[in-house]
Amino acid sequence: MWTTFKNLGGLELFLTSAITLYVSLGIVAIVLLFISRSSRNYKEKLEIKYTPAVETVLFSLLFFNKSLEEVLALEEYKSNYKKKTFKKVLLASAFKLHINYSGDFNEKLNEFYRKTKLINVSMAKFHSEDWDQVCTGIRELTQFNVHDIEPELQKYLITKSTNTILQLESILGLIRLRGVEGLSILLNYKKPVNDWVQTNILHAIRHSDRTNVPDFSIFLKSKNESVVVLGLRLIAMFNQGKHSDLINEMFMLNGLGRVKNQAELTLDKLASINLG
Repeated sequence: MWTTFKNLGGLELFLTSAITLYVSLGIVAIVLLFISRSSRNYKEKLEIKYTPAVETVLFSLLFFNKSLEEVLALEEYKSNYKKKTFKKVLLASAFKLHINYSGDFNEKLNEFYRKTKLINVSMAKFHSEDWDQVCTGIRELTQFNVHDIEPELQKYLITKSTNTILQLESILGLIRLRGVEGLSILLNYKKPVNDWVQTNILHAIRHSDRTNVPDFSIFLKSKNESVVVLGLRLIAMFNQGKHSDLINEMFMLNGLGRVKNQAELTLDKLASINLG
């Protein structure tokens, strides 16, 4: 009887402890969730707060014909430029404007980006251990034409190529900096370039500098099947029909597979373009 009572007492203690622990963990989770939401709401309010000042600074630079020195002397900039959230909003807004404008506007934004040291914010992201931050850094730096990072982009492409998104961002970054010539990095590339990455590359090329278009037949000599497929797609895109005989030979020699299928599609595209 006493043994049973002791066992029941131990069970009761265990259940009480388990319930207490469960409730405590629940309370901690609720508190952390509350803190997280509060922090996010606070950051969002700060971003909204700084938006008018950011607009004044950037609009003065681009649309009100103020010099960079005059813009940096604005109270909206001088009183806020050391604040992290202000710099975040300023960089995001300048980045969007750079995408949507060109010519003199972009030259002004490039100078502003360096003079205000927003470039340092992007560099910190670029050298982060978080690959998502690295991708953001690549987009910002290449959008603002920072050519100094080209060697590091090539390194990322080679050493981090198992990360498909980082692979894509590195290639797109080189295209932004060098136009179509940025694709030369793929000539000796050994890792697969999947269809999703290729589709994004082709889209980026349509909106890039296409003044110095290389002869893409060199891609057909690659030992990387995916690079050969990309080369065939590029030949079709730029109507390099002088390579039709070579592509037809590839079509005849290759068995069933991606290269044969793409060779046929490329030949059809070149024929339709020439007929048109």
